[in-house]
Amino acid sequence: MADKLKTSKFVKLKGCPVAPDGEKLYVCDNCGRLWRTKDVKPAENLYERISDGDPMSSQECPKCGALAFPAEGEPAEIILGLYSTQVKILKGHDGHDVQIRVLKGKVVLLCETCGNMGTHVVDEEKIAKP
Repeated sequence: MADKLKTSKFVKLKGCPVAPDGEKLYVCDNCGRLWRTKDVKPAENLYERISDGDPMSSQECPKCGALAFPAEGEPAEIILGLYSTQVKILKGHDGHDVQIRVLKGKVVLLCETCGNMGTHVVDEEKIAKP
């Protein structure tokens, strides 16, 4: 019962965007287009384009030339409360990349680690073409 409650009520896994065939996608940091791995280009003049502390990518968008990064899932939402079952849920996210937010008047944790564990299929027409 606790497992069913945990996945249906307390955690919404949206998953990392993938193509219909399951291939992971890249997202352009500038225009936001989603690209298949075979369609992104190797980044040119990479060390001139980044500064210390910037995220690193070796790929660029074939349309606008900005860096493209592996697409990530939306954070998984974890609703906080005073129930003992929720304490178990929180322990399950120990060491994960978690953010605290207030959404619709409730304090929630958004688990980015769990948001990337699942996948969701992106319609082919939403994936950019070269």
